[in-house]
Amino acid sequence: MELYCRSVDRITPGFEAAFNFLQTQDFDRDAAELLWRTRHKKVVRMEVPAEYAVDGRSDFQVVWKHYGEKRFFRYLFRPSLALREWKGFETAGSCGIPVARVLAAGEKRRGLRLVSSYFMTEMVCGSGDGDDFLPGGAREQDEALAAEFAEKNLKLLAKLHRSGAVHGGFTPRNELYVLTGSEERGQRLDVVWIDLATCRKVPFFKRKRLQNKDLDYFLSPWRFAPERREELYEIYLEELKKNG
Repeated sequence: MELYCRSVDRITPGFEAAFNFLQTQDFDRDAAELLWRTRHKKVVRMEVPAEYAVDGRSDFQVVWKHYGEKRFFRYLFRPSLALREWKGFETAGSCGIPVARVLAAGEKRRGLRLVSSYFMTEMVCGSGDGDDFLPGGAREQDEALAAEFAEKNLKLLAKLHRSGAVHGGFTPRNELYVLTGSEERGQRLDVVWIDLATCRKVPFFKRKRLQNKDLDYFLSPWRFAPERREELYEIYLEELKKNG
């Protein structure tokens, strides 16, 4: 049993050289593009220099989440959000759910106190998120793609629930989509999950309540008609009943 009482770094094989460079003073952190910022979290996107190319690619981009944590007792002998997210990605990935590629995660402690933590994934280039299909979004009028996005994600959610796990933050914003092909010849929509710090296995007696919360988090922002919401729920149930 891990007690989470010391600093730790977990690095995916093949990313070591790039990771080490990103920790040095030679890396210009001010050049990173800010994607999101809250009181305790900062998310940036950056390109890995060609000399530290990953997988032989010179255009490799990284999303870096950095958490600054001031609450002492909350993470006493408990993992940081970054290490929880590493585990969440493992949980979802083990169910066959497409997730962003995890590159590194770690936390810094002084004694038992958590000071900061970080989580790095490969940037899903060319992607958008589910908010694009919601009212006011960039693809609000694209009903066919919106339907495909919703149905694919609910089937994946059913697979996760079937394994005894829940998402915990299953909002459209936390699911990415990538389009390939053309409008003339037809477009293919692929889904990729991100932000999985709350994805976890749960005891049997908690599953139904938490599974229903996942469904509500996802369906509520869409403003679906009751009949369409029922159709999507049936798609979810049909997938949930499958074996394997």
